[in-house]
Amino acid sequence: MRVADPVDGGKMPVIVFYPTGTDGQAVIGNYLLAAARDAAPRPARHPLVIMSHGSGGTRLGHHDSLAALAAAAPARADNATLPGWQARRLYLEQQDEARYRVCDAQRADNPATRTLDFTPAGRRCLIDALGQAASVQGTLVLLRNASATLRKGPEDPTLRTAALRAVARARVQLASDLMNLRERFREEAAALDLAEFSIHLPQLHYEQQQWRLEVYMTSGPMAR
Repeated sequence: MRVADPVDGGKMPVIVFYPTGTDGQAVIGNYLLAAARDAAPRPARHPLVIMSHGSGGTRLGHHDSLAALAAAAPARADNATLPGWQARRLYLEQQDEARYRVCDAQRADNPATRTLDFTPAGRRCLIDALGQAASVQGTLVLLRNASATLRKGPEDPTLRTAALRAVARARVQLASDLMNLRERFREEAAALDLAEFSIHLPQLHYEQQQWRLEVYMTSGPMAR
């Protein structure tokens, strides 16, 4: 479809993807899409995601990312009974989780490492998510993935810088919640310290994790 361009006037092309129960393929330009043209929408309420691809891009080049973003739409938690600071933390954690799920969907088999690693687009997504991370728990999840990525490709100053800046912001957030968190403050502060270490020395951190796992696995049943 074409809609009015509010900036330059005239019309601009727009494409709408939506869930449907109909299988099919559609050829649009040079793209073969797993989509059924003009199929009936699946009855339900669905999230709306709007993508402006920028100059030089195409409205067809981001459909995978858009699908992942729609699937990651955070559920609205019933936080009416939570204290204000807890409701705020829960909301921020949900936003960070949604960002991570979008990045997590952008992985592919890497023959060099024999693991499922971020694609170049996934790496950029991870950097962007670190730059927007607003909760301590969400930051920790992103940092674990950043550390694993740096271990396999240590010469990545952009990712390392984004991760360390995220640590600094998380510490500010944690300090602001000190009076509410009480004992949990020390646990989350220690987790951030360890995550920061894993960014500076990802290989050493990985080896320490492997050692702990091996000791645990060979120790037999643990006494309670």
